[in-house]
Amino acid sequence: MSWNLDTYRNSDYPCCVHKDNFRKHSVTSDEKLNMNSSKQDLEALSSQLRLEMEEVHGPLLGGQVLANALGHISVTALRQARYRGQVSVPLFNLPNRRGFYALTRDVADWLANARMAPVTTVEKERTMPTG
Repeated sequence: MSWNLDTYRNSDYPCCVHKDNFRKHSVTSDEKLNMNSSKQDLEALSSQLRLEMEEVHGPLLGGQVLANALGHISVTALRQARYRGQVSVPLFNLPNRRGFYALTRDVADWLANARMAPVTTVEKERTMPTG
């Protein structure tokens, strides 16, 4: 059996795997905001992310979608980061449900803050031309 995006089209995988929904997760140059670190830009980015994420995922994130949104490769990696206290977004359990969840708006705000944060020295070294 060959594995490609068409294999997942009618499956239970998250929408980000589906070829038809890939456009919802990509940002083209005309959609980008001016990424200055001012408060207005942070609020604009946060509200734009919140609207887009709530449109695609709804008000609650859980499972693999939550792990991907927080930059983890798997739910197990997110669980380990939670155990170590390395998750900056409030996570909670729901009655009669397995796993943990986060509000989409909290994740969107966290992503916007992370995007607008100053560049660290490691990132500066990567982007600076050498020679």
